[in-house]
Amino acid sequence: MHEMWSSMKAATNRRSFLKNGLATAAGMGLLANDSFGQSGDEEKGEGSGRLTFGDAAMLRFAAAAEIIETEFRLRLHDWRNVIEALGRHVARSAGSSA
Repeated sequence: MHEMWSSMKAATNRRSFLKNGLATAAGMGLLANDSFGQSGDEEKGEGSGRLTFGDAAMLRFAAAAEIIETEFRLRLHDWRNVIEALGRHVARSAGSSA
């Protein structure tokens, strides 16, 4: 029973993390599009000290890749736990029926 509660709690935390992480990434994307990527009449490029549209796009892509990687690792960890628990259950069942 304790294991089930722990896994449900972990799933809730992961959902909260994803929701907050995606909201943060979206907010950063909007911020980059509105203020940093728009130089107006000022000099654009490497020496201007401004974040270019391409740089902002690369940062958004990297942030999205980090979120996807984290979700993949969490799900992989969850599946490993499920497989280990199933293996223990099968071993117990085989031992009791023999």
